[in-house]
Amino acid sequence: MPCRHARTRKRDQGETRGLERREFVKSALTIGGASALSATMAVTGLTGTVEAGDDSSGPPDRRNRQHAWADFLERNARDVPHLPTHQLLLFLNYDRSGEPVPADRREMEATLSQIEDAFQWSNEGVLFTVSYSRAYFDRFDEDLPQGIDLERNQEFIDSLDVPNEDPVPEDAEVLLHLSSDTVANLLAVEEALWGEMDGLNGVSFEHTLEGLFDRPTDFPDRRTGFVGGGAPREEIDRDDIPEDAPLSMGFESLFQDNAPSEDDVTIVENQTLGEPMPPGAFAQGSIQHASSLNIDLDSWYDDSLEMRTARMFSPYHHPDEIGEIADELGDTTDLAGLPMRDPDADDDVARRTQRDAEEFELVGHLQKLVRARFDLSERDSDGESDGELDTTLLRRDFNTTDMETESGLHFVALMRFNGYMAYVRKAMSGVGFQGSEEIPLIDEDEGPQGEPFVDHDDVDIPDDANGFHSQIEATRRGNFLIPPLSMRSLPPARGTTCEIDVSPRRRDQVVDLGERYVSVAVFDPEGRQERMREVYFGRPVAANQRRAAEPVSRYFYDITRDGTTDVLFVFRTAELEFEPGEETGRIVMYNDRGEPFHRTIDLVVTADDRERVWR
Repeated sequence: MPCRHARTRKRDQGETRGLERREFVKSALTIGGASALSATMAVTGLTGTVEAGDDSSGPPDRRNRQHAWADFLERNARDVPHLPTHQLLLFLNYDRSGEPVPADRREMEATLSQIEDAFQWSNEGVLFTVSYSRAYFDRFDEDLPQGIDLERNQEFIDSLDVPNEDPVPEDAEVLLHLSSDTVANLLAVEEALWGEMDGLNGVSFEHTLEGLFDRPTDFPDRRTGFVGGGAPREEIDRDDIPEDAPLSMGFESLFQDNAPSEDDVTIVENQTLGEPMPPGAFAQGSIQHASSLNIDLDSWYDDSLEMRTARMFSPYHHPDEIGEIADELGDTTDLAGLPMRDPDADDDVARRTQRDAEEFELVGHLQKLVRARFDLSERDSDGESDGELDTTLLRRDFNTTDMETESGLHFVALMRFNGYMAYVRKAMSGVGFQGSEEIPLIDEDEGPQGEPFVDHDDVDIPDDANGFHSQIEATRRGNFLIPPLSMRSLPPARGTTCEIDVSPRRRDQVVDLGERYVSVAVFDPEGRQERMREVYFGRPVAANQRRAAEPVSRYFYDITRDGTTDVLFVFRTAELEFEPGEETGRIVMYNDRGEPFHRTIDLVVTADDRERVWR
């Protein structure tokens, strides 16, 4: 029987190993690999799993959006969705030259689908997006559609014109962003993606990214991070970071007035930016910005809490009123009787920016940014304005320790147009810029009407009182296109526009709600009708979201009698959700290569044969 001292030594050794294990787990995501996965599995195991064969397996309806995370995330006290605790960014390059081959597209899609079969689409499971840079789309002979405002990364950096900053433009073609509350989930998925695991949760991983993309192992190709109450203090191990702060600079950052909805950052069929900006087959996608920022926490925390509060928000915000981390501020960043920006109010914080720079020699970070808020719902040509002024970027940023400084930030944000990031960054710098205030009416004959832009003055501020401008430095920047869910795997640069007609053919495009079926004729879309894998027809938004009607039958014959094979799709009228009057319809089809064919047409919708007007 061992003596008491032996038992004590054994217990002490066990506690030491436990501490070592916890310390290892804390850095396991940064380290990566099989040993890190083994350590985290021993502590937490996998969470948010879906058993094989479960009827609930696979992702829920996401409206054809990869970035549809908000409805599946936990929310903070202000009812704003917040990111899972742990983040993983993998920057990849397609290993073949030229355009992607269909077999690789199918293999990538099958690989990503396995993740969805094994984990819930939630913060407890795994969420992810796949996005593509302009360098990837340069593989194609055709350019991106007009409405996809995706500059090359060096050109984008030049457009920001940030003084004393020279970030490296991202050169990767593909960015895979994975997110979960559980480190083990991310490590397990990473191992499985490159064939290091046969399966997860009973789901066999028969498909991998091996041979399509080299596996990234080190920064900058592999980046990790954390976010959420208490995570920065624990991971960075600094006592001056408030205990419950979600980010290393010490303040709550997600409020209802600075977090736009996913609808507002989603590329839509009828979007405008001063003029119509049709996105083609990329409707329901988004533009993703990714940058890496060094943060000088030493100089930041050299300031008093009062000064940090003023520099983060505005000179009118004080910790006695809003709390140490702004957790007592309320649902928005507004102060009582003084909104951050409200064009209908007599006064707001944004209007005071230039005056504060002159009188106080102090301007808050958020005070500058609110100048770039406007009504995002007006970006749809037939959208209904909600009258709210929102920020143009949906932030999904997080802290990291895998950079040069003690603490860094991987700034990930979603937006509808590439130029939105330029508005926000120029507002942050305090320089003058033109920000979209309202979208003018579009006249078919005369073009855009009215003045869509508002000029913002230069804000001359001493650098050390210019928000936290002097504490951060971007070291890398890049923009990527997140395609819709149906095109997430090695997408083409654009879909093919097909010639279509709605029956009765060769007459008006008429949909009669009194009929049981509606026929849609598609005329020779490159001879690939027989291999159409998915077909949707209905209102444009529904069709782009893969929520429109699917054909109940299809017939192949030479409708036009020109020696080509056409196809006639038959849809149930009741599933189209059209209403009598002038309507717009859209058909979207995907062939077995994963390439989209699409066309938008004007319709006359009737409820009675007698209402038809033939031309």
